[in-house]
Amino acid sequence: MAAITTTERARSAAWVDRLVEKSGLTATEVAEKVGTSPSRLSAYRSGDTIPSAVMVMRMMDIAGRVLPSNGTQWASADETTEAVERDYKDHPSDALRWLLQGRDQLLSAPRSQARLLWDERVSELTDDRWETLMRVITAVTFRKKGLEPPAWAQPQRVSPDWTPLTRISIRPSDPIDPDLAQFGIQIRAKDLVTL
Repeated sequence: MAAITTTERARSAAWVDRLVEKSGLTATEVAEKVGTSPSRLSAYRSGDTIPSAVMVMRMMDIAGRVLPSNGTQWASADETTEAVERDYKDHPSDALRWLLQGRDQLLSAPRSQARLLWDERVSELTDDRWETLMRVITAVTFRKKGLEPPAWAQPQRVSPDWTPLTRISIRPSDPIDPDLAQFGIQIRAKDLVTL
C-alpha cells in the first residue's frame, strides 16, 4: 500500500476541520458525539492522524444533522436558505445536500409543522438559479404532502439551462428530474435521492 502523501494529509485535515465547523459544535462536543477523544480529533484536524472511514461518516452525520436551530427536529425554510447560501459558491454538492436535507425534514414533519416552518421566509438565495432550485423542490415537496405550496415557492425558469453539480457529467441516457427540467435545471434523478 502506498504511503499517505503530505497533500493527502492536508486535504484530510481540511475536510475534518470543515466538518467540525459545519457541525456548529465545539471540538470537544464533536469528539464526544463521534466517540473519540478531543486530542484524537485534534490530530485529525492537524493531519497528524487520518480518520477511519467510519469516523468520517460519524462526523458527516453530525455535520448534517445540526441544521435545525429552531427548537424542533425540522429545519425551517430560512435555516435551509442560510445553509445553502453559505455553501453554493464553493461547495455546490454540500449546498445541494443541505437543500435535500431540508426537503427530507419537510417531508417527515407533520403538516402543521411544515406550514409553521416553511410558509414564511425572510430571505432569498442571492443566486437566482439556486433560488429557483429551492422553490421547485419546496413546491414539489408540499404537493407530495398534499399541501398547497407557500406563496414564495413560485419558481421561474432558469435560462440558459443550468446544472448545479458541474463536476458530474450528465449523459443523454441519464434520467433527469422532470420537475426541475421544466424550469431549466438539469439534475439527474439519482442525485436527488438521499439515504
